[in-house]
Amino acid sequence: MGLPVTTRVVALLRRPDAAGPTPADFAVEERPLPPLAGGQLLVANIAMSVDPSMRGRLEPTEKHYTTNFEVGEPLDGSAVGVVLAGEGEGIVPGSVVRHRLGWREHAVVDANAATAVDVGAAPVGAWLGILGQTGLTAYVGLVRTAELRAGDTVFVSAAAGAVGSAAGQFAHLLGAKRVLGSAGGADKVNLLVDELGYDAAFDYRAESARDALEQAESDVASARRESAPRLAGQIESTLRSLAMPSARFSIAVEGSGPADQVSFLLGANPGEALQPLAKAASGGELARTMLAVRLAITDSPGVMVFDEVDAGVGGAAATSVGRALAGLGHHAQVLVVTHLAQVAALADHQIEVRKSESAGRTRSEVVALDAEGRVIEISRMLSGRPDSSSARRHARELLEGATARTAR
Repeated sequence: MGLPVTTRVVALLRRPDAAGPTPADFAVEERPLPPLAGGQLLVANIAMSVDPSMRGRLEPTEKHYTTNFEVGEPLDGSAVGVVLAGEGEGIVPGSVVRHRLGWREHAVVDANAATAVDVGAAPVGAWLGILGQTGLTAYVGLVRTAELRAGDTVFVSAAAGAVGSAAGQFAHLLGAKRVLGSAGGADKVNLLVDELGYDAAFDYRAESARDALEQAESDVASARRESAPRLAGQIESTLRSLAMPSARFSIAVEGSGPADQVSFLLGANPGEALQPLAKAASGGELARTMLAVRLAITDSPGVMVFDEVDAGVGGAAATSVGRALAGLGHHAQVLVVTHLAQVAALADHQIEVRKSESAGRTRSEVVALDAEGRVIEISRMLSGRPDSSSARRHARELLEGATARTAR
């Protein structure tokens, strides 16, 4: 079968009036295809995009960001189709391409204005939406225009629209701490929070942005003040199992608006007043306090480092510290600098830092220990004599006990 020489198109017969577009404003017509020239492609369209911007292009007033549709001419817009003839860079007959001559069954497209897409990697529709102009607009707006950085709070207006719904999801993927949005109507607001991942949203038709912000700040402040004593109690209880039996812990929530001034206060020993952590705790106490905080807060970073967390502890307390660290390791990577055998034995992996002198310089080497290497190193921690048979026996008991606890 030969290549088509005509195609059906959707043409604009007249510009819509104030009431909006109707079917009478358009017509489906058979039009001749231009002859295929060098550097061009004949494409059979399989999907086309209906974009909100098309409504503006139907109007007579000129737009600074695009061109208007011409009366008597076919509409155009993003489309995806299969190449029937012609070639371009990375494009051959059978390739699937994205281009701008939609609203017709076949199109003759300049090869340099078409982009090959992989419909095996994503559905056809995605290349006209989240992987097309909609997604690109949202991404560029966040990264290049807003210069989004990890930890930022992002506000998106018209958040339930095509670009806005993509922007909210991209913002979270790019590391935004919170994503807030506005939309017109309660249903759209619910959609943002319930389905599109927005942390909060408001109906701009029902309240102003300032009123919504003040209410959100009040809600946040109330939630913080309500949860602070409960969280402090959990941390204080955990500290008592980490060789700090007399520790007292409190969380002060202060400041106007959302009450952003949050302070952790510690009284590490009997008779000591509650003070900010930096003033109240030694290195080891501070490390154990942060361990208790991490155990109480479920939203933790993917990698945590603890140094001197076992300072001043031993025996059963050291085992408690080790078990607490092992518990954190179930959902994060936990790196611990330790000299306690009870803590080292509970690790999934153990490394040794070795120092040597070469050419007048001190060099450090990190060595991953195998099973026997762990026995030797833990023996050294226990007795200072890695060749001691009793120390090695005790080391194996510690490692076997840790394995048994993990299996349970």
